[in-house]
Order: sequence, then C-alpha cells, then structure tokens
Amino acid sequence: MAFNRLSGGIASKNLYRSFHTVAAPAKGLSAQRYKKLLLVCKESKLTRWEKKGVLMSPFVEQNYKQKMLEQHEEHHGVIDTFSTLAKRMGKEVVVKSEQDATLEDMHGVDCVVSLGGDHTFLRSSALIWDRRIPILGINTNKDVYTGVLNPHFIDYEDRQKHSEWILETMEDDHNVDFEKRQRILYERVRER
Repeated sequence: MAFNRLSGGIASKNLYRSFHTVAAPAKGLSAQRYKKLLLVCKESKLTRWEKKGVLMSPFVEQNYKQKMLEQHEEHHGVIDTFSTLAKRMGKEVVVKSEQDATLEDMHGVDCVVSLGGDHTFLRSSALIWDRRIPILGINTNKDVYTGVLNPHFIDYEDRQKHSEWILETMEDDHNVDFEKRQRILYERVRER
C-alpha cells in the first residue's frame, strides 16, 4: 500500500517567486532583464491521445475531433507567437512540453513561463529548485479558465497584442512585482 507524506522543512527553502504586473512600482525587488526563458507548455488533449495511440470512436471522431483540433491549433498558435516575439526581443527561448521538461532544463534559466493552465503552472513550479527563478503563469484558453494561479491570459484572437504586452511588461522595472508563494515538499512513501 502506498501513501503520501508532506514534509515541512525550512520555510524559506520552500518558497518560489511568482510575478505579476502591477500599477505601482515594485517594492525592493527589481525586474531582471530576462535573457533566457524556459516556456513550459501544456500538451493538448489531441497530442496526448496521439502519443498514447488512442483510437477515436466514430462518435468522438464525428462530434469532438474538430473542436479538439481547433483547441490544439489555437494553443500552439499562442506558443509560437509568444516564443517568436521573445526571440525578436533578443531572448534565448527554450520550449518544452510539461511532460518533457526536466530539472536539467532549469539550469541557467532567468525565468520560467508556464503556458497552459493551473496544472501546467504546478508542474512547472515543481521543477524549480532555485527559488530565485521566477515563474510567470499564462492561461492559453480563457474560455475554459477556471484556475487561480495564472493571473494573465493570451487569447488566440489577440495573441500578438497580449504577447507583446506581457513581454514588454516583464522588462519594465515599475510594472513588475513578485509574490512569494509557499511550496509543499511532497514525498511518496511505500509501506511493505
């Protein structure tokens, strides 16, 4: 039988930094000039099914495949636009799916950008062990937005404008503030 155990540890070691835009100048923490970004992106349902080799029933094929394909294309359109604009601003950009991102990908990163939803944000933050690396959560589908961890969104229709605004805001010392958030260390233990 397996059970889960939460470990406390020293609180200061269990914090990570998340940032969001604000109207007032930041207090004490200055926005760095983020040169190397790691974009951790959710995988669309269509991608997950294709990787697993899931065959669609005729009912799913007829009623849901087109919607899944549209959501897949919109999500990847947002990712492509954001990464292209970041590269044009002179940033080094690495794009990884949430399934493929590893601890090694975090070395030398100035900022992690989570593109997806709350699940993607949590998976991304779990990989960050250097608490000085901030994470920015961006929701890529505001139509199904139900979470609370991603304060920003990029709508497919306005992806160019929204991406530019977020990237420019990241560079402005007076528009960035940091939140310290607690992380719970999680350890899976097996009983024999």
